[in-house]
Amino acid sequence: MTKCLILFSNFPRNSSDSSDWIADFVDKLSDQKIKLYVLAPHFAEASGQEVRKGVQIFRFKYFYPLKYQKLAYGAGIADNINRSILAKLQIPLFIIAELFFSLKIIRKEKINIVNSHWLIPQGIVGAICKRLFNIKHVASVHGSDINLIAKSKILRIVFKFIAQNTDRIIANSSFTKQKILDINSELDAKTQVIPMGVDINKLNDIQTKKSHMTINADYLVLTVGRLIALKGVDYLIRAMNHVIARYPTAKLVICGDGSEKSSLMELVSDLNLTDHVVFTGHIPHDAVAQCYHSADVFVLPSIRIDGFEEGLGVVLLEAMACGIPVIGSNTGGISSIIDDGCNGFLVAEKSPKDLAEKIIILLSDENIQEKFKANGLETVRAKYSWDVIIDQYVEAFLR
Repeated sequence: MTKCLILFSNFPRNSSDSSDWIADFVDKLSDQKIKLYVLAPHFAEASGQEVRKGVQIFRFKYFYPLKYQKLAYGAGIADNINRSILAKLQIPLFIIAELFFSLKIIRKEKINIVNSHWLIPQGIVGAICKRLFNIKHVASVHGSDINLIAKSKILRIVFKFIAQNTDRIIANSSFTKQKILDINSELDAKTQVIPMGVDINKLNDIQTKKSHMTINADYLVLTVGRLIALKGVDYLIRAMNHVIARYPTAKLVICGDGSEKSSLMELVSDLNLTDHVVFTGHIPHDAVAQCYHSADVFVLPSIRIDGFEEGLGVVLLEAMACGIPVIGSNTGGISSIIDDGCNGFLVAEKSPKDLAEKIIILLSDENIQEKFKANGLETVRAKYSWDVIIDQYVEAFLR
């Protein structure tokens, strides 16, 4: 039997987060004739091992006391590094711990394949494992990792080592693949595009369940994601000033948590939008799916920051799968999902005016709403459903 060890920099803390794309990916892949093992960082309340739907999950500890493990989870490794000196100091400890546990699992379970998600740091560990055990290494690139590498001469050297010890590189979008080729054009032959997917049936089954929350609004605009600067939520908040001038009962619902939450709440207060903007904080994904089904428009207003851009935008796919018309900034991998005017609107980044204009069009024109709903759902079914994506991953693993 083929045995695959998947390396993540995070893994959902409990089964209630099962629609997180990481858990979905593992769940769907476990249905194939591949024995899966997952290795992810520990967090303070976690057990060292657990079995979820037949998949053995290991969590490695990398700092003591455990409550001071700061590198993983929360807003994500990149944001945690920027905001915490302790997180920076934990990087080498993290890599050493992950490598130690990987070697131990590979030996004990006789692993054939290592699939590392994110080049830094998991790709480093996967490449070393390949070098030591001569097993297959498939590196999955999600955007933020290659953006980080592109900005650093040292990390470009590290990437060269990873690429030399990788059998297959999987980019989550054509945008991400081009970023890889911009660094090393010779990697074209071993690099392919396989995006992350969504479970259409599960997302729509959630619609029939009892809602976790009720938001009274005649017009509901929704955004979902980590509250970090890259997501551009401040521009969407500013756009709501224009939207409520046309639709006074409209509300913006912001699902997620992160380092920018306090400043975003201050912006809402400064703009006198307190009655029109709702912060849900982090909520179970079932509740997020309920928000999708309650929304009239979904917006992903991501921006470019110091060379960093959105790698794909899975939340756009989730919204489309729920039959919600979408708007996204014309940055990064978002344009590989949205065909402007066909299944959604692409807008200029950092433009509250453009965002507001497109939101108002969708709230006022039922024909465009229905067009985007139908075409968006068809886009997801054809290109981004897990049935399609997992087949491609299995082929990459086994060929």
